[in-house]
Amino acid sequence: MGRAIYVSSVNGDDANSGYAPEKAFRSLRKVNQMEIQPGDQILLERGSVFVGEYLHLYRGGTKEAPVVVDAYGEGALPRIETDGNGIWYQNYGGLDNVVHIWKGYLSSAVLLYDAEYISIRNLEITNNPCVQNERLNQADRMNRTGVSVIAKNHGTLHEIELDHLYIHDVEGNIYDKHLNNGGIYMSVSRPDDEEKTGIARYDGIHIHHCKVENCRRWGIYHTGTAR
Repeated sequence: MGRAIYVSSVNGDDANSGYAPEKAFRSLRKVNQMEIQPGDQILLERGSVFVGEYLHLYRGGTKEAPVVVDAYGEGALPRIETDGNGIWYQNYGGLDNVVHIWKGYLSSAVLLYDAEYISIRNLEITNNPCVQNERLNQADRMNRTGVSVIAKNHGTLHEIELDHLYIHDVEGNIYDKHLNNGGIYMSVSRPDDEEKTGIARYDGIHIHHCKVENCRRWGIYHTGTAR
């Protein structure tokens, strides 16, 4: 049986255990430091605002015990305002067209990397730092996403659900089309050892009742092999 992990920017404290509403963590940093296990629930208190924070998960659940990220309590959706933080490195694996950029650093509010059997629900997400003199058509503009989903070294990823997310004001790079940019971006990368893992692909992507607005380069985008 998994754990219920509570996070509240309003009532939490990072010195707490995180395993009850009255013992909630204050920051998502504490969750990022944990080894998430099948059946775990990561619960963010409504009314919380996580400024400059992000949630990056490199492990999901199983068919019998999925991982769930959701809200608890009453009030406004918990909001993750990443502000250009949550930096990770994407390597698409190479392209025939050498002109296109296929590797580099990105900022993502929520990152699911080789994670399957996982649901992300009831969050508000932004990623729009106020960078002085940054232009929309700037070629080296930071790559930014609200939600990034990556398949690379785990073969087929099963049952990834995004439900009731409000993603807005994500200012990505409009030129780097092979790097994750925009509201929701799902992609596959060339595996490090394809003979061992098989090709990277998805089997079961579900996006329900999500609202995406004012996001660049894409609103919702998927690339790669899927069924």
